[in-house]
Amino acid sequence: MAGLSGVLSSEMETMKSILRTRAIFSWALAVLLLTGAGYDPKRDPAADLKAAVRQAKGSGKRILLEVGGEWCGWCHVLEKLIDSDREVAARLRDGFVVVKVNWSPENENARFLGAYPPIYGYPHFFVLESDGTYLRSQPVDAFSKGNAYDRGKLLAFLKQWSPPPKKTAR
Repeated sequence: MAGLSGVLSSEMETMKSILRTRAIFSWALAVLLLTGAGYDPKRDPAADLKAAVRQAKGSGKRILLEVGGEWCGWCHVLEKLIDSDREVAARLRDGFVVVKVNWSPENENARFLGAYPPIYGYPHFFVLESDGTYLRSQPVDAFSKGNAYDRGKLLAFLKQWSPPPKKTAR
């Protein structure tokens, strides 16, 4: 009887582990869908921005252009923070429509990025109003701390630039 109890206990722990893994995977997939699957040199950032404006106007969110490239180690560090921190991911999801804009030797997207202030490092944020009007240029290295990003600084920035709460009619 003790042997059966041990087997059942082991199977229960395995099931709990599987369920935890599925929950983490589902959450990570949601974050991936929110932030995009990376920087794609073949995407048209002007078309992506046009779609983001439609979405942002309908949702009352602002637009966050995230400029970087798959070659960029700091871009991957940022994604790791977003993927692993539910509060950061929620602040992005609730306040912004995120558009990833590729910059790489393969495609610098110079025409599109020429409409904004110069960028001196990657990743880089541009905050836009829901109608696409430029609000702010933000070097993301301002949030760095050693070999990582300071989540508190990033959260403060996201909170500062999130749209004001919608007024409800009485």
